[in-house]
Order: sequence, then C-alpha cells, then structure tokens
Amino acid sequence: MFVVPPRALLGWFPAAYCGRMLCIMRPDQFKISACVTAGNEEDKIAACLASLTWCDEIIVVDSFSKDKTFEISKQYTPHVYQHPWEGYIAQKNYIRTLAR
Repeated sequence: MFVVPPRALLGWFPAAYCGRMLCIMRPDQFKISACVTAGNEEDKIAACLASLTWCDEIIVVDSFSKDKTFEISKQYTPHVYQHPWEGYIAQKNYIRTLAR
C-alpha cells in the first residue's frame, strides 16, 4: 500500500510519483527549457521569445525561413538551429533532442 503524506508536508515543492515512493523535487533539481519551432514568423517571434526569458534555456528550431526569423531569434538566444521541415511531430522530436 502506498500512502501519500499530507500536502502540508510537501511544502511548495513539486512532487512526482517514482515507483513506490513519492519523490519531492527541490527547485534546484529541475530546469525549464523553452522549445520553439518556427517558420516565417518574423512578426511574432520577438514577442514570443521575450515572453520566455524567465526560462533556463530557450531553443529555437527554424525551418529555413525566408524572412528574418532566424536573425531575430539569434538576438534572444544562442541556441538557434535550422532544420528542414519534416512535419510537426518530427520537428518536436528533433528540438527535444537539443534540450538539456
């Protein structure tokens, strides 16, 4: 039988069920990576990336845009890559391999 301690014991730390026990994660144990796929989004990409500056890491994968999406993205993060568009799922799987 598995018993979860009362919420008061967990504090404000996120918890995850790890097999048979409750693992309490401290804030210094996890990082947040923002993964953005883009294609010809020069009108919106700056606002999008500016809203993500609180993340530990921002990764942008551009699908060889014909506008200035790639250049604008470089102003917000050094983690900007170009990858040919192979479909939505394939792009998300590719960008996931780049996240730490």
